[in-house]
Amino acid sequence: MSTDNKLRGVLVPLTTPFDSTGELDLQAFRSEVDWALSHGVHGVVVGGSTGEGYTLEADELAILTSAAVDCVSGQIPVIASIIVDSARSALGRIEALKHVRIEALQIAPPHYIFRPSIEGLLEFYRTLSAAADVPVIIYNVLPWDILSPATCATILKTIPEVCGVKQSDKSFEAYSNLVAEIGPDKVYAAIDNALMSCYQLGAAGSIAAVASAAPGPNVELWNAIQAGNTVRAVEIHAGLVRLWNTLKGDDLPARIKAAQGLQGLSDSFPRAPMLRVKDRDREAIRDALEQLPVRSDFRPQADPSRQRAV
Repeated sequence: MSTDNKLRGVLVPLTTPFDSTGELDLQAFRSEVDWALSHGVHGVVVGGSTGEGYTLEADELAILTSAAVDCVSGQIPVIASIIVDSARSALGRIEALKHVRIEALQIAPPHYIFRPSIEGLLEFYRTLSAAADVPVIIYNVLPWDILSPATCATILKTIPEVCGVKQSDKSFEAYSNLVAEIGPDKVYAAIDNALMSCYQLGAAGSIAAVASAAPGPNVELWNAIQAGNTVRAVEIHAGLVRLWNTLKGDDLPARIKAAQGLQGLSDSFPRAPMLRVKDRDREAIRDALEQLPVRSDFRPQADPSRQRAV
């Protein structure tokens, strides 16, 4: 499958709402999917880093992905993400997802501290692609195991089922080198403070955490670039950079959830050992949301987290 059809545009990496005991909050998750849909996103990703996929059991990933598929009702594609330490574990998740009608799998290299060889990575993606019934996107996110543009190109040339790369390395030089190596139609941008520049290089789209916090402005940024409206794109870009500066860093999924809570979604918990954000960080996020130059359904409200112990 080519990346130039359904898997294009703003593909939002969903957060995973948990309750105070660390259990899945499926009602809150469905509300989040509906919220993303209402802002015109072009796809959703379940169980990525923003979705705390590294904390999920295989059955939980399947439950969440099935819920997302039911919510979107075929309107947009659903991608499931796999973040595990071995091919064996990844195969277990692929098997758990067999009954769910997803459009693609986003699979990170093994993320344990020791780097696999290039031959090992090729075998990893070959094995998983053979087991999957859908195309695979390389999730190039791990700082100690970032795949070089040449390695990505080798995997894509060797394994036809691998259709693209989500490039999360924050180096724009690395991003531009990857685009030059494999072509822009196979690259999904995840440099949250440089999405405008990534789009201008012709990205297939984005799978970026900032879109989980503000889906509407992210869709408008994409649309502005596609329409050639650079002036409007620069304005939206500046607002998203301000927002990203309040979100990046430690406990990022918790910060994204705080931003969502400030816009009317459930004020859900991250999964331990991650903690909910402090009041001062929440206020910074609130200020950045208020300054966005695009309608974002932001409604200043009393923060319910201050009414109960965290």
